Amino acid sequence: MTRNNATLCLGLFLVAVLVTFGAAETKGSCYWQSYWQGVADYFAIPEDSVEAVAMRFSVSGPESLMTIRAAVYDAGDGTFGNDTIFISVYDNDGAGLPGAMLFQEAIAPGDYPAYPDWLTLDVSGANLVMNGDFHVVYATSADTSSGESESILSDDGQIDARRSTVSCGGTWNKVVDHFGSDANLLMEVYMCRAYDTCYTNADVDGNGVALTISDMVYLVNFVYAGGPPPYPLYMGDINGDCYVDHLDVQVYECYIAQGMSCFPLYPVPTCCDPDTVRGACCYYDPDTCHILTPANCDVSGGVYAGDGVSCSPDPCKIACDCEPGNANGDATLNILDITYLISYIYMGGSAPTPYELCSGDANCNCIVNILDITYLIAHIYAAGPSPCTCENWLDACGPPLRR
Repeated sequence: MTRNNATLCLGLFLVAVLVTFGAAETKGSCYWQSYWQGVADYFAIPEDSVEAVAMRFSVSGPESLMTIRAAVYDAGDGTFGNDTIFISVYDNDGAGLPGAMLFQEAIAPGDYPAYPDWLTLDVSGANLVMNGDFHVVYATSADTSSGESESILSDDGQIDARRSTVSCGGTWNKVVDHFGSDANLLMEVYMCRAYDTCYTNADVDGNGVALTISDMVYLVNFVYAGGPPPYPLYMGDINGDCYVDHLDVQVYECYIAQGMSCFPLYPVPTCCDPDTVRGACCYYDPDTCHILTPANCDVSGGVYAGDGVSCSPDPCKIACDCEPGNANGDATLNILDITYLISYIYMGGSAPTPYELCSGDANCNCIVNILDITYLIAHIYAAGPSPCTCENWLDACGPPLRR
């Protein structure tokens, strides 16, 4: 295993016990979330190295964090239970690493069991309502030079979830970046959703037959092309995250390739009123507009115009405020535009303004070069044809105006 920054962050992975990863437990609108599976390994916290380890969890929110549990390893050397363990909850910094601390609780020496029993912490009274990614951090108060810090188990990293992080020298880094291999900590969280639970059998097209190619086509049309929605809408949320989006299409693709193994639970529990925030999604090649969710618009290569924005009147129409050939942007075609282009092309001068390409492209061939200079000379001094219009330029070169 490759280790980076070895002087600051060392790790030891030893196969300890074979475990089986089970399906998620669901009770009403509450469920256990975890990412580990396969073979459990011993993740040591050796001296002068790792200060803390963390696991990133994801919810669509708002969801309440009720319980945290972790698998603490007993090495059998007589030191187990000597240390205080700190369990903390951090928000996400936007780059997949722990950000600000939201909560911390200490578990006193002797108050936690060794795996296969779980260290279980009830945090329901802390009112931790999560709306996206968050991190559960595990650390001890032991003097690392004593070598007596309690260690947490991880899996063998084969699923490559890239959700675990380590703090070394006060800096958080992903486990895979430091060690060259991934490992998911044996941590689990119990989440409760703040809505009623419904169940979908994935009969997306509503014809009474579920999990068919027709259902997938219907879902793809809704997600990517603004087609009619499933009825009821939650029928399309086949991954149970309370959004009907491209991730549900991926589950359908998985089902077609691998069958029912793609569903940890079936029918799938989800909220009865999935997220319905939608708006105009603009495409420019060809020039079209569909009503989609922000995520679906982004995944399909569109530009989201805003929540609740309609496609009629067309919000995607580009304002043609470019004057091809008016290179210096002063609204007048004259010798100054010619000298401006000469300076730009041959002397490293400023680019045409306000649009580097459109403003300097007098002949609408979608490139700024000597031909635009000769075109302007012919127009200004020899009664040659006028430069093309902004509409002509868009037809010939296509949006966006800036390139």
